[in-house]
Amino acid sequence: MVPLTILIFFWEMNVPQNISIYKITKILFTGGILSLIIAVFLFEFSGSTSVIMVGIVEEAAKVLAIIWFLKDRQVKYIFNGLLIGAAVGTGFLPLSQQGMR
Repeated sequence: MVPLTILIFFWEMNVPQNISIYKITKILFTGGILSLIIAVFLFEFSGSTSVIMVGIVEEAAKVLAIIWFLKDRQVKYIFNGLLIGAAVGTGFLPLSQQGMR
């Protein structure tokens, strides 16, 4: 619940309100799936089973997904980047936790 709460907080703090909650929901789901797929490919490409490497690969996958969402937008405010980053990170977390059950 904490990542979702922080995402809602970032959305409310976005004063210009130039990104709707519907776009954020779309970024949450597609960004989470995209970053998880990128993480799987990066982990297979790295060939390492180190615990530290898993964290590095996951964070790199999230950054690549965020860059993919920011490339087509004309982001005028820093908080838009924070909002999109929080949405991708929030979407990645529940999907990655499914494998731990």
